[in-house]
Parts: sequence; C-alpha cells; structure tokens
Amino acid sequence: MRQGWIKLHRDIIDWEWYDEPRVFRVFLHCILKANHKDNNWRGEMIKKGSFVTSLQHLADQTHLSVQNIRTILNKLKSTKEIVIKSTNKNTIITVCKYSTYQEDSDNSNKQLTNHQQTTNKQLTTNKNGKNVKNDKKKDITRTNFIKPTKQELADYCKEKGYTVNIDKYLNHYESNGWKVGKNKMVSWRHSLANWNINEVQPKTKAVTPSAYIYKCPNCSKSYRFKEKRDYHHRCTENKCQEIPRGDGLTGYLLEFDKITLDNDK
Repeated sequence: MRQGWIKLHRDIIDWEWYDEPRVFRVFLHCILKANHKDNNWRGEMIKKGSFVTSLQHLADQTHLSVQNIRTILNKLKSTKEIVIKSTNKNTIITVCKYSTYQEDSDNSNKQLTNHQQTTNKQLTTNKNGKNVKNDKKKDITRTNFIKPTKQELADYCKEKGYTVNIDKYLNHYESNGWKVGKNKMVSWRHSLANWNINEVQPKTKAVTPSAYIYKCPNCSKSYRFKEKRDYHHRCTENKCQEIPRGDGLTGYLLEFDKITLDNDK
C-alpha cells in the first residue's frame, strides 16, 4: 500500500471540470500518480509533478476505455491542466500546477505557525474575511469560463448521447456573448444539457375534435355528433333511428367509438 497523502483544496468545487466525474477522476489520479520529487526511471529523469504511464495503463487503473482516456486528456490539455510528452516507448504526463497544489511540508508548517500566531486577529475579522474570499471566489468562477470549440461540443454530445444541433447552439451563444439570460455563462456543459432537453421535447400542436363517432350495438351503424354525451336509438329491421329527447330513453344506447380531428381525412 502506498504511503503518504495529497492536498485537495475546497476551491476544487469551482474548477470548470468538477462537474465532469470522469475528467475529475482522471485528473485526481494524475495528481496521485505524479512524483512528489524528481526521480530517475530507467535512466531518465522524471521531474516532480510528472509520471510515466500509457493510455492503456490509465484505462486499466481508472476502469475507463482507452477512447475515454484520450478524450479526457485532450480536455485537460485544452485548459492547461496537464502537459503530455509521448514517445515510442511511453507517455510522460506532467501536472502543470503540481507545486501549487502540493506545497512542501516546510512551507505548510510555516503557514500553520503563522496561523496560530494570528488566530485572535482572524477571529475578530473572520466574517469580513469570509466575505472577501467568497467575492474573490465568485470573480474567479466568472472569469474562468472558456467557450467550447465545435469539436469539444461534438465530443461531449457523443459521450452523453445528446442530439443537439451544434451549429445552432454555437450561433445562438456567439451572437449573445455566451450569456444565459442576463448573466455570463458559467458552465457550457450544463447549458448544453438544458438545450438538449428543450430540443428532444416533442412539439405537439393543439387540435380540436371535429366530431364524435358513435356506433349502434345492434346494427353497427356509425353516427357523427358534435358533442360527446349519451345517445339512445331504436333499431328495428337494421334501421336505426334516434329517439327524440322527450320520448323517453328506451332503445339502444349508442356506443362511443372514436374522435375525429380537424386534420383527419
């Protein structure tokens, strides 16, 4: 069993790929696999934050397909989360901000000491400090949006099984400055999911019945009426005659058969 641990800041929930479980899993796997210090591997120096792997090896370790791994790595490359160097022997993946994510223990101890020394001051200004941090976090979330390419949209639709008209989607948001309502878009994946829901919903046209069809249970003759109610008919020698409303309700009660619509022939 491997020893040690990694640091994971709460800000990760504001990361643009956080809502993509597979992308998040692979990226976290990369951080776990990366060297915490420079290390030699078969005569080659593998720097801190890097590790040696292959597409198949990553697929086996994360229980994803090779195609999924390839797509996910391309996404992480597009937002500069990782750098990939491939040779005919192996693939070296480098986590770009590894040192930022995983600070040295000495630095952590210094931060802890400073934190202990200023606890009282922080308690006094805690509320204001939280507000400032939250404001900064919101600003970061707004400015981190990167509009997708047509290929990214196509790959995501294929992965999710969406039937979105990608050109229509791009034209719409390019024309309105990538806004949802009055606000700047935060996640195009969420937007695409909603767009797909709206596109697949059946567009039904309201129709008005033009007639109600009834049949005589004795002779099977059909009748058309403009309203739906009980109709009683006398039927003798295969001749069916409607009973006037004031003549009692003896005779055959016609059976409702179907409704015809305005567009029925």
